[in-house]
Amino acid sequence: MPNQLAAILLAGGNSTRMGRNKALLEVEGMMMFEKVLNEIEKITPHIFISSNQKLPFKKTYPVIPDSVSNKGPMGGIYSVLNQSNFDNYIVVSCDAPFIKKELIEFLLSEHCKTAVVPVWENKIYPFPGIYSRSIKNTLQEQVEKNQLKMKDFLNFIQAKEVEINSSLKWMDKKFFLNINTPQEYKAISVCN
Repeated sequence: MPNQLAAILLAGGNSTRMGRNKALLEVEGMMMFEKVLNEIEKITPHIFISSNQKLPFKKTYPVIPDSVSNKGPMGGIYSVLNQSNFDNYIVVSCDAPFIKKELIEFLLSEHCKTAVVPVWENKIYPFPGIYSRSIKNTLQEQVEKNQLKMKDFLNFIQAKEVEINSSLKWMDKKFFLNINTPQEYKAISVCN
């Protein structure tokens, strides 16, 4: 029987705008990657870490380095799909530390043959997203062509875009905060 659901934590970025490894920055007393892991562990025990760096995990998860260098999130997702065999994947990024399981469960309740991604305040967010194994060959083609923009890829595979409404009782705009620069990190540190 095929495996139904796994998660991919993207933690392999170069952090060039931050100047240091974002995954290791502390938010609310935890490293960012730990905060994200804590949420996805509530949904699935099958978690793959996409990273070319060693991270201080308290638990053992498969760490899958990029099989193709410098291809960003698409290269990381492709590398995990190449080395695992699940039907669907929750894909999250370590630099969005306020993600909550309720948002992921909401996306999981939607159905699409390729991918399901949230739209918040008229902006499409590739992560968190639910991605089907069926995208693997198309993903490989795009990576080989060096067409690496996630939003273009989502259009190409006709991903389902799900409007996230602030009236959802569990919704918090912090879910979509993405920490890429020292200024963004300082801003969230002041708020916490």
